[in-house]
Amino acid sequence: MRLAATLGIACALAFGPAHGQPFTVEDLLSLQDLGRTAFSPDGRWLVMDVAAPWKAATHYDLDALTYLSLGRPMIVDLTQAGDARPLVPFEAGAGYTTGSFSPDGQWIVVYRQRDKILELGVAPLGSGQTWWSGIEVDPEVFTATARWAGSDRLVVLSRSAEDSRVLSLGWIHQDRSTRAWAQAVAGRVSGVAMGSGRYRDSNPPPPSARLLLVEPRLGRVQTLAQGAFADMTMSSNGERVALVEDAEPIPSGLEAPSAFKSSQRRRLVLVDMKSGRRARPCPRCDLARFPIAWSDDGRTVLAAARLDGATARFGYWALSFDGRAEHLAPNLETRDSAGRDPSTVGGVAWLDGAPVVLAGSVGRDRSDWWRLSPKGPVNLTAQLPAGAGPAIAVDQHGLLLSTANGVSRLTADGRMASLAAPGARLILAAVLPGDRPVAAASVVGGAAHPIWPEPGASWPMAGPPTERVLDVVPKLGLTASLTRDVHGVKSVVLRGRTGEARAVLTLNPQLAAFQGAVPVAVTAGPSGSPPRTSWLYLPVAERPETSLIVLPYPGSAYPKPPADAEPGALGLVANVQVLTSAGYAVLVPSLPLAADADPGQGLAAAILAPVDAALAAHPSLSRTCLAIWGQSFGGWGALMAASQTDRFKAVIATSPITDLFSFYGHLGPQAIAAPDRYMALPSLYGWSETGQGRMLGPPWKDPGRNFRNSPALLTDKITAPVMLVTSDSDFTTGQSTPVFTSLYRQDKDALLVTYRGEGHVVLSPGNVRDFYARAFAFLADALEPAISPAAAGDTERPSQCRTQASTVAATSSVP
Repeated sequence: MRLAATLGIACALAFGPAHGQPFTVEDLLSLQDLGRTAFSPDGRWLVMDVAAPWKAATHYDLDALTYLSLGRPMIVDLTQAGDARPLVPFEAGAGYTTGSFSPDGQWIVVYRQRDKILELGVAPLGSGQTWWSGIEVDPEVFTATARWAGSDRLVVLSRSAEDSRVLSLGWIHQDRSTRAWAQAVAGRVSGVAMGSGRYRDSNPPPPSARLLLVEPRLGRVQTLAQGAFADMTMSSNGERVALVEDAEPIPSGLEAPSAFKSSQRRRLVLVDMKSGRRARPCPRCDLARFPIAWSDDGRTVLAAARLDGATARFGYWALSFDGRAEHLAPNLETRDSAGRDPSTVGGVAWLDGAPVVLAGSVGRDRSDWWRLSPKGPVNLTAQLPAGAGPAIAVDQHGLLLSTANGVSRLTADGRMASLAAPGARLILAAVLPGDRPVAAASVVGGAAHPIWPEPGASWPMAGPPTERVLDVVPKLGLTASLTRDVHGVKSVVLRGRTGEARAVLTLNPQLAAFQGAVPVAVTAGPSGSPPRTSWLYLPVAERPETSLIVLPYPGSAYPKPPADAEPGALGLVANVQVLTSAGYAVLVPSLPLAADADPGQGLAAAILAPVDAALAAHPSLSRTCLAIWGQSFGGWGALMAASQTDRFKAVIATSPITDLFSFYGHLGPQAIAAPDRYMALPSLYGWSETGQGRMLGPPWKDPGRNFRNSPALLTDKITAPVMLVTSDSDFTTGQSTPVFTSLYRQDKDALLVTYRGEGHVVLSPGNVRDFYARAFAFLADALEPAISPAAAGDTERPSQCRTQASTVAATSSVP
């Protein structure tokens, strides 16, 4: 049956009647979501960043930041019994999100997104009119934008949308390309130059930003500094601000690349709020992407840095406003954290006035927390058998650490007090970039306990352990949590110290009639490896010979069910609940990868181990009608696995990486359009060499390793029909084409779908609808039994799914 002829059948399968109410693509696009939820400092107000349904956006050229245009923040007065109300009046065509609270709890920063512009404002938490400043800013995604320097002054990093590092990601390619075309048509210059080595100066400088002092009550704005500022950190007394400024490009041959390395050197600039005076205590210090911590007196910052030209790891420096720069404990080096972005973990703090850092001795892999004293470094966690990890919360007197002995409080003198037993599941409240969590929650057995670094007893929450803690006010005993029922209906619940509950917001009540697929644990692993926990989702209305779709993401591990598979989760790619409502079973496998082994080695076997365990435990599943569907690195995994086995009868790969040779240092459309902010070659090299790619070096060092792990070069071993999905603004643009063209050359069944105006994930509702319709049609065509058991008069005979017309035999190994 031709694919076009099956489109109607697939749509009926996806959207037709089922047991109970199915969860359709339209239901997915109608979901509301919840962002940051936080109490005001005085504990009187709760502010929630609520988003309108995804399909309600007026435009989708903000890529993943589309939520900015959907924001509808709500506020609850905790001294009254009323419901949540809008924080500000909502204008048509505008979206709103929130930022930091003023220290006195009277004001909150708000952001209004209209067209391509994000504008800063200040809203009163009680009654009064919102003040809109007219100041353009970046959204607070990775770095701080606005922080209070007292109850009536704001320090703001202002950057136009044209110069934005994140706001322009979705539209800069089209915008600059359109202008370049117009320039060429008019006979003017339309080129962009990038350089390396002696030509490095050809690269455009990073975009500029202004540091502003804003006084909302007076409507006054003062410029304090201007430069290529990328981030800022306020001192606790509000007197000074530390700025990270992008400087000259870093020669890429100096060191092994990192997936999180900046392309430019990063300089420290300190600015005094009162005088406007600036200081550069170490002009030759290149800062790492670690947080900066101010001393309590606002005179000194603790930062990870190294001198220009150094190839060793970063060390810790004390950098003062008076110009002093001291390399503390030169025998200690920074540590990231299991490959995570160091900018997201806590590596520096001041405890009782002493600098405390997460570091390791030169030449040793172990990490510990050290107090840096004039007499030398003191190891505070030497008693831990396996060293220590990053802090999960911090205050002036202690850190919260997760250790093998449970969650513990660490003080500057090395005392450790256990606050949660081993095996506790930790929940961290969402905080603004650069801010430190001050509390967390641990879940043990059937109870959740808020915990914080300050000494004192935690209190049990009366709610179920599945609640996700959103924010905590330890001194008042207040907790805000998000609950979700089996249908996907979510509620924000307030709890006091004694456990009384109050629901203040309900999201997606329309899901009450939907019966979600429940995760079933599948414990299995490839031969010779320890068992791993994967998760199987069965359709509510089971039927014989149910087709199974596997959703791989190599390198992942799921000790608990993945959050994006829950009912009500706004996941637009391969949504588990949409797939099960369409009648498919879905398996999400755990696929840990070794750091130094070929990432593709034995991948199919690792995927098929939980598949076979699921088939053995559930006779209703088809033994032959198996499909594999992956996004991004999951798309790479789907294609790699399909090159190692003929058991998959359909392959869907969306935005995949397929050719590790050509993807090495790949410059996507954004980098070509705006190299001043998107040409991040050190990070791209890091992805290939030490990140997900795991090639351990550039392609010319080990071509065979790159060949063995590039599915674009292994298509002769793929026997299943393949559907490839790509977009013209994706950083992986061009990676799907070689797979399609090589399959075309072999006359194998393949479909290439390209969406214009999309990035790494298809987001426009029209494209989302079209994508699922095509995917379901493709699956129906590829997985339709070639011989129906009932038609053959043999109800016991397993169905036989379609296979490639080509008779090329699949192998279980790669060359």
